[in-house]
Amino acid sequence: MESATIIETAPMEIEQAKRLVGVQNPGDLEHLSREYAHKIWAMVENEEWNAQSMFAISLAYRRISQSICEKQIVEVGRFTPAADFSVLSDVEVFPGRLGVETCSACNGLGERMKFVKKPAEVQCLKCKTVSYILDGQMISIDEDTIVVNDEDKSDDPKYKWLLGRVVEDCLSCKGTGYYSNDFNMKDLRVKVKCKTCRGRKYTPDVEKTQVLTKCKTCKGKRTLKIPKLTGTVKSTTTCKICKGLGFVRPKPAPDNPVLSPDIANAIKKL
Repeated sequence: MESATIIETAPMEIEQAKRLVGVQNPGDLEHLSREYAHKIWAMVENEEWNAQSMFAISLAYRRISQSICEKQIVEVGRFTPAADFSVLSDVEVFPGRLGVETCSACNGLGERMKFVKKPAEVQCLKCKTVSYILDGQMISIDEDTIVVNDEDKSDDPKYKWLLGRVVEDCLSCKGTGYYSNDFNMKDLRVKVKCKTCRGRKYTPDVEKTQVLTKCKTCKGKRTLKIPKLTGTVKSTTTCKICKGLGFVRPKPAPDNPVLSPDIANAIKKL
């Protein structure tokens, strides 16, 4: 195969890319990569694998990959690269070497993709679901539902203040329940009850004293704004390691392979 320098041109239309790779509905990245590998196998067999065809087919592969990644983000909020080029294991894609290896730099995509991000409001997970004992009552909170001693009190204004609060170890006294004041002149040590936690424990079988405090993650608002990926590609950068192919030349096998003791003993008996 002739060497080639990858030069980006205008974006390829998705239908044109599908025709080049030979797929109609690739479904996912694993399926697409297998079809891409089959196309390359056919090119090598028909002696059509050259610099020009390499550039065209890899560009088409990357264009369809973008479309699949965009769809995955819209459906599940992320994309998962999963390339399978195993069909090329016995094919001389690179002169003098059989097979290929998936590019670890781009995970077989052939490029790095950046997607547009927009702020989205999500539930704070730290204070979303909490349970504790308050003044002898068992409190269980799950999102907007407040259950007190197995009774739903979600509409009772008396318990609304509990939303957005969590139980934490008391930092004022380090969970001991007391302050220690040292009087060096008289060599006396006096314990003073902590005014923050007052020695309380909101969950059973704990050693440290605790406080019921406003959630520090969301500041008691129970929601957070985080940047989320949208199904729109912001920019792409061709992978410099695989030159946009998604795979690289396989490493040569070691001249003196290391054999396990079992295999070595079996060879000696032959």
